[in-house]
Amino acid sequence: MKHLIIRSLAIALLGFIPTQVLAVEFAVVGPRAAGMGGAGVAVTTDALATYWNPAGLAFQTGQSVSMTHSQWLPQFNQNDLFYDYLNYKSNDEAKFGGTIAASIVFLNLGEFIYTTESSPNPITTFHSFEYAVTLAYATKLSDDWSFGGSLRYIQ
Repeated sequence: MKHLIIRSLAIALLGFIPTQVLAVEFAVVGPRAAGMGGAGVAVTTDALATYWNPAGLAFQTGQSVSMTHSQWLPQFNQNDLFYDYLNYKSNDEAKFGGTIAASIVFLNLGEFIYTTESSPNPITTFHSFEYAVTLAYATKLSDDWSFGGSLRYIQ
């Protein structure tokens, strides 16, 4: 009972933490979610729950690793537009009291030509990319309820 009260208070306090909402999704992670048009929140039953729904990690057992490489915007035929996703999750009730997970998403935006305002002549080229690192935790509150959360750093 004591653990349930502590977990409930933690959930209530987390509701007061300000969050930022992004207008554009970073990437559609996972083949199942991509095939369903990005609807991965309710159906994630594997390590990809770190990205889509961290609370879903609480009902998983064991350890797993997932890796994804996908061409991003393939209709543009640019081989240097791609994203990679690496994820690890481990469930150990004795050590963690739930499931911990970590993931890295890397989005390569390709090569760009640097010019000046006065001339379209190329000066140099550079590569642009974005990445996100996520740490997640989830625990069962009861047989049917769970709590999960994640911290994500996006660069």
